[in-house]
Amino acid sequence: MATKKAPKSCHIPLTPGQSVTIHGWLRPKDTLCWTDVLANGQLTMEFLHGKTKITKELLHRMQPDIKAWLQAGRVRVEEAPSFMHVWAAHPIKDLKAGLDDILHFKWDARTMRAAGVTYADLCEAGMTHETMALFGYTLYEWSTLGFGKTEAESISLPDTWRLFKMQKQDVLQCLCK
Repeated sequence: MATKKAPKSCHIPLTPGQSVTIHGWLRPKDTLCWTDVLANGQLTMEFLHGKTKITKELLHRMQPDIKAWLQAGRVRVEEAPSFMHVWAAHPIKDLKAGLDDILHFKWDARTMRAAGVTYADLCEAGMTHETMALFGYTLYEWSTLGFGKTEAESISLPDTWRLFKMQKQDVLQCLCK
């Protein structure tokens, strides 16, 4: 699949310092466009935002398709929590992160919520009661991701104890609203 190009009008302004950092002393330009990013492998979102202090909002204006950033290798899926407030892309549904990826990121429950990941999303990605323990979340943290009484009722007594160090009836009572 070809990388989507941003519309031609999506040149973003640069300060003199940003221009030199990005384009160099010999080729200064007062703007940055997506073709500039594609032409220079060092121009990642992390570099552009972190080192040159270009806001993510401006980067979004330049290239609003986060999939284009990913396909060009200019951002990684594990960086999703840092750009989710600007690019509304779900790590599993839109960015195609698998359960193995999500586990590798080692995101806490708060980060998962911020990225829009729910208990149901994780189950759809292949999480089982056995792999649930790999996240290391508390019952409360799971509940903030959408784990409720209905989901708890489907877990065996031994798995309930293994996951939450609680008896099943206590887990169910905690999840009553």
